[in-house]
Amino acid sequence: MQATETPADAPSAEAFTERGDLLGSFDIDVLSDIGAHLRLRSGARLPDEFVLKIDVNRIFAARVRWRLTRSIGVYFPDRCAKKFKPEIDHRTLALLREIESLKRDLALHRAISSV
Repeated sequence: MQATETPADAPSAEAFTERGDLLGSFDIDVLSDIGAHLRLRSGARLPDEFVLKIDVNRIFAARVRWRLTRSIGVYFPDRCAKKFKPEIDHRTLALLREIESLKRDLALHRAISSV
């Protein structure tokens, strides 16, 4: 995994898992002027929390995808969210719809797995 240095005061995005390990795979794509990509492959073991430093002034869009995982969230602290709140563009709306769709898929997967 590669990381790029960011200023110490750069806002951070936190990705976390409930149990510290993943069943499937988890991708975060961040589109920025310098480009960034994080992929955690199947079987990757993680601490309960890890922090990605992202300079929100350089982010154009972000996409989160997960498959067959327990529970994963991505949280942007309030100081970041304030920069994004004034306007929600079509990419953000599409992202929110995709997240809702993934939540439904995950709920369906859990229901099938518990049978």
